[in-house]
Amino acid sequence: TMIRKTFTIGLLLFVLSACSPSVYRELAETDQNQVELSIRRTECFGQCPVYSARFDLSAAKVFYQGERFVATMGIREEPLSQDQVTEIIKKIEAVRYAEFEDVYDHPPVSDLPSCITELTLNGKRIKQVVHRTEAPEGLSSLEKLLDNVLKVQLGETATY
Repeated sequence: TMIRKTFTIGLLLFVLSACSPSVYRELAETDQNQVELSIRRTECFGQCPVYSARFDLSAAKVFYQGERFVATMGIREEPLSQDQVTEIIKKIEAVRYAEFEDVYDHPPVSDLPSCITELTLNGKRIKQVVHRTEAPEGLSSLEKLLDNVLKVQLGETATY
């Protein structure tokens, strides 16, 4: 019946909305939960920077691998300050990362690099977002924050 469908949809929306805040609460508890956010930038036909980094927010460390067209090549492990950890967690919450679409893409355009971010909590993937084109400002600002933290920790001044 119509009432049953409305109730079911309402209940589903309630459950979904109730899940997201708990994820954000758990992110803030880095002393009790393993929280990681990774970023990976892929190749294009030109000289796009290619690298990956895993921000272990619980251990306050970043693990970086520079592959092509970056100032820092190779593998590095760098500490993160508590301010950096807090800033990243607050940004994840502010942009509501877990609620982004899984993919932002325009398939006919083939020469664009991808930026892939992934949030894990206690070893379980919470969200992965693949961004090539037309992403929301919140996603772009999170990617930019991660890039800026990387540059500071790697001692770079280059902009990608």
